[in-house]
Amino acid sequence: MFNKKTLDKLLITILKVLKSFMIFGLLFVILLPFLEIFVNSIKSYSDKISPNIYWIPENPTLNNIISTYRQLTAENAFYNSLLLSTLTAIIQVLICALSGYAFSKLKFKGSNILFWIIILSIFIPMQSLHTARTLFFSNTYFFSHKLIGSKYSIFIMTFFGMGYLSPIFIYLFRQYFKSISNEILEQSQIDGASIFQSFYKIMLPNAKGAIITTAIITFVWTYNDHYLPSLYQFSSNNFIVLSIKLSGGRYRNPQTTALLMIIPLLIIYIALQKYLIDNIKKTIIC
Repeated sequence: MFNKKTLDKLLITILKVLKSFMIFGLLFVILLPFLEIFVNSIKSYSDKISPNIYWIPENPTLNNIISTYRQLTAENAFYNSLLLSTLTAIIQVLICALSGYAFSKLKFKGSNILFWIIILSIFIPMQSLHTARTLFFSNTYFFSHKLIGSKYSIFIMTFFGMGYLSPIFIYLFRQYFKSISNEILEQSQIDGASIFQSFYKIMLPNAKGAIITTAIITFVWTYNDHYLPSLYQFSSNNFIVLSIKLSGGRYRNPQTTALLMIIPLLIIYIALQKYLIDNIKKTIIC
């Protein structure tokens, strides 16, 4: 018969095997589509029409990638997507940080009620606001600029706290700022610092985790989003983004286009994944 120590070791071994099997399965599910897109992107025409070739091309070529990249840059769709995502991420970080600072340190009457109203807005589907948003942006001008057909529509929504996942990021910053002692702020105010000076000199440097997390997720979400650019009719103002063009089937090599769309996101994730994962863990603990 097995003693307790042997049974414990056996149980641990079984759990490790199951864990490895689950991780391998998840990697297979996640990486398989990307691998298939990459292989199809480097296939030559003869490889694509051959029924005997699927995973390993006999005549690999980069012509598909080069020609697709030239098409993307010629229409500025690639650069437009990067510009839209970057500026939206910057605005999102600024507005959500200010909101989180206000809700955590600048208490005012009804602040908790207002905060929970903002959080509950997460549960409102974007599609349920489709008609209202369309009518509003169709009939509203912002400093004499018509908002339908303009990239400024997303910037304005983000600036007023209605951007991509804004309530979640406001909550994220609020949790970070709550962990900072009020005594530090009081000491800075005694030294003559204003509310805004305390914000960008004390609070922001201690919220690097929230800044990185908010910036990355907002960038990725904006970069991949099709709903809002189509709602605001960006293409009518010659501001074409990749998600609109790809969904419209206007590229000869959609898989190669998808590959080029993924590359910037992979670079960002590989460079910052350590900070992103650590910051998510800290947020959960807070």
